[in-house]
Amino acid sequence: MAKPVTQVDPSNGQNIKLTWVAPYANSDAISEYALKFLAKDGNYYTTPACSGVGTPPPTTCSVPMTTLRISPFFLDLNTLVKAVTQAKNTNGFGDLSEANTTGGSIQTEPAKMIAPTRGILTSTSKIYVDWLALVGDSTGSSAIDSYHLQWDKGSDEATWYSLVGQTGTY
Repeated sequence: MAKPVTQVDPSNGQNIKLTWVAPYANSDAISEYALKFLAKDGNYYTTPACSGVGTPPPTTCSVPMTTLRISPFFLDLNTLVKAVTQAKNTNGFGDLSEANTTGGSIQTEPAKMIAPTRGILTSTSKIYVDWLALVGDSTGSSAIDSYHLQWDKGSDEATWYSLVGQTGTY
């Protein structure tokens, strides 16, 4: 089989999409595929998210990145997701493909932000809040699409209130 392709799944941005080309079946229909992902320990493992079974057998699957970040895979941020594939017909499994050398990499949640500070334009009637935007690896290698600002209203962090998009006296 040809090398499979991995990419961040464009349908949701939270999965790795694995695709491959069906090989020549040697005059016997392919009944399933074995799909294996390279783990941090150097071994290849399967995951139920990509079973390779169906009628007809699929030539694509999508596995959550969270699955590839836990046992047995333990893949870290920015690790290239490598995979191998193997086809089966009534005569058994054929040879494993070579692993891909390019493709999708692991993304994670953003890192914890530095606490916001009071802006210099704060007055007795308005408070301005400044914060440092996340950049580089602290974004989890994915675009930040929003920040959520909350205030505890003097509750000693017992209750939090959303401020983003809110107006009024606080």
